[in-house]
Amino acid sequence: MAPDDATVAAETGRVLLAAGRPAEALAQFGRALALAPSDANNYNNRGVALQALGQTEAARADFKRALELDPGLAAAGENLRKLAP
Repeated sequence: MAPDDATVAAETGRVLLAAGRPAEALAQFGRALALAPSDANNYNNRGVALQALGQTEAARADFKRALELDPGLAAAGENLRKLAP
């Protein structure tokens, strides 16, 4: 419906993640990120999918990037703290 709308891709990713389909969610979050690379939420969302897939270091990098773009993004800070040893 809106192939160039990052919000649609991000929401589709959230639905897929909630449905237990993190690999498919990752693809949608990657699309959202490609469409809106300066949106910190897109990095955070992709990080959540990566974490669900066991890709901890990649998830950590995405959470850090999200915080670089938006230091006040609480969800990214919380997700990063969850990965701390």
